[in-house]
Amino acid sequence: MTRNLRTGLRIAGIVLVLGGVVLAAIGFIDFFGSMGHSHDGLPGDLRHSAGESRFPTMFWMTFVGLPMIAGGVACLKAGFLGVASRYVADESQAAVRQVSQAAATGWRAGSAGPAGFCHRCGTPQQQDARFCHRCGAPTVRPGTV
Repeated sequence: MTRNLRTGLRIAGIVLVLGGVVLAAIGFIDFFGSMGHSHDGLPGDLRHSAGESRFPTMFWMTFVGLPMIAGGVACLKAGFLGVASRYVADESQAAVRQVSQAAATGWRAGSAGPAGFCHRCGTPQQQDARFCHRCGAPTVRPGTV
């Protein structure tokens, strides 16, 4: 992704999110504000006592604002993806190095273990053992059976 495209996505994301928040807020305020007034008491009558309409007239802005917020967040995620990926890679690099060194140390320590087994009693034997230290039988080395 080029630098100009990333910058464009970041700017578009900020503009879309801010515009969407403003539109959604206007729509929600209009909708919930119309519910907070008392009615004349007549069933189905939504007119204020002074005769003004209490229907929300700007609620449609919510349906424009919420998708704008979603689109803006998507643009921001795409615009900052490289920065976030590099941050995660830099932060996890030390931990990965430490774990791989510990695994390599354990691998080397494990490879220095028993080299053969007694075919008669199954006792693990040392690298240079030719006979079992338990029963005296010749040892079986891996790959010689």
